[in-house]
Amino acid sequence: MNDPSHALQQAIFDALVAANVANAKVYHRVPPATPLPYVQIGQDLITADFAPGEFYECDATVHVFAASMPLVKALVGDAVTTLSKTLTMAGFRCHFGRLERVRYINDSAPDVAAHAVIELLYRVQPEE
Repeated sequence: MNDPSHALQQAIFDALVAANVANAKVYHRVPPATPLPYVQIGQDLITADFAPGEFYECDATVHVFAASMPLVKALVGDAVTTLSKTLTMAGFRCHFGRLERVRYINDSAPDVAAHAVIELLYRVQPEE
């Protein structure tokens, strides 16, 4: 089994930074006191599908944080446009990438007024 999780995380990071989403403030772990807005790459779930060959269904989560819901929604639009397609992944071929859902959350944290959770699905296969 080849685990595509690191290659997928790096591809998501590279795509968001290249597209300058949230002024390229994209993190795996957000440093303390980071000013809004920013994007955090979240959890992923890798499911092997060996029936047609060595394929992996990869569910990826991306969080967007901003000071207002309108700004979060604009940033989500940018992120979804950037990530809802095949991505270039080291050692893997991405067959498709698509949006599954977006949840908008009004956070109670004093420094975060709005938060969105983007859930994406990718189908990948190791390169030969």
